[in-house]
Amino acid sequence: MINATSLACSLNEVVFLLRRKLAHKNPQIVVLALNLMGSLVNNCGEKFHSVLLNDRKFLRDLGNLARQSAKRMGLDHKQVSDTSLDLVQSWGEAFLPKRNLFNGTVLHCIEIDSSSGCHSCYSLH
Repeated sequence: MINATSLACSLNEVVFLLRRKLAHKNPQIVVLALNLMGSLVNNCGEKFHSVLLNDRKFLRDLGNLARQSAKRMGLDHKQVSDTSLDLVQSWGEAFLPKRNLFNGTVLHCIEIDSSSGCHSCYSLH
């Protein structure tokens, strides 16, 4: 359904709804939204990638979500932090060959990984 749409407003609406779920107070709902987002990025085409991954605010919010969840107590918050960092790392590695299209994503993923203590092996050469 998402791959079939050519309307940018529909894709923006999907991103808006994902943001709402990521801001939910229940960490289990946030983890489900993160898993959905990961599936969408893995299975959708470049139209969706460009809407989601070229949005610097979205990536910054995802990094903040990981940092804030890491500071909170509880297994659910640790799962939110781990899942969001896993997504950031996998996106940074997956879009490294396409960094000319998604340069902001790759650079922001490297920034989030380094600020969270994760040491990925990104090679920008």
